[in-house]
Amino acid sequence: MHQRVESYSFGNHDVIAYYSILVIISSVLAIFTKYRHPKFYLFSKPLPVIILIVLAFSMHNVVLPYRNAIILGLFFSLIGDMFLLNKKRFFIPGLVSFLLAHLVYILAFFTIPIYHYHPWLIALFTLTGLIVVKYLSSSTGKMLFPVLFYIAAIEVMGWSATERAIMMQSMGGFLTMIGAYSFMVSDTILAINKFKSPFKSAEGLILGTYYFAQLIIVVGISL
Repeated sequence: MHQRVESYSFGNHDVIAYYSILVIISSVLAIFTKYRHPKFYLFSKPLPVIILIVLAFSMHNVVLPYRNAIILGLFFSLIGDMFLLNKKRFFIPGLVSFLLAHLVYILAFFTIPIYHYHPWLIALFTLTGLIVVKYLSSSTGKMLFPVLFYIAAIEVMGWSATERAIMMQSMGGFLTMIGAYSFMVSDTILAINKFKSPFKSAEGLILGTYYFAQLIIVVGISL
């Protein structure tokens, strides 16, 4: 039986609503400063994830192993955020940090045993990963193998979240699945912007889908 945290001071829904508003405001601020005030962006970029870590710690009556694994993933994401503030110097450490975050999320999604796997899902995520690799492979240069490994990780994350959602048949499982997909979109846009076709709105799309992904994955902890 999974251990749960019990508390009776505030309801989870009140806490989630309050912190979600803070995350949304800070996410908009981060995107705005990215384009208009780069110096302030150094402080605003990590703020949404810091708030999400506080939110996750504040949740009560939740499954502890799963919550703690998500918190660990958030910490790795926060470290990755800090490294990617200087992509030219610290892109590889940032990539490794987010890779670790994805691997922790995969482990988190499997804290609830999945008794039946769907081969068609494995085939679908393998195919989407191969399509992305094919599209990027000609422009990654020496980064090909790290990119391959990273893409494999995000595809496994998406697959594991989907299997979990199918098994759980709950709002929490559904939100986690959508969050994983949003994370995949964010990482794919980042890779396209860096290696293939840079475009002006990329950073806003990357940040928006990334913060959205993290928010609903954390919200899904309590549902």
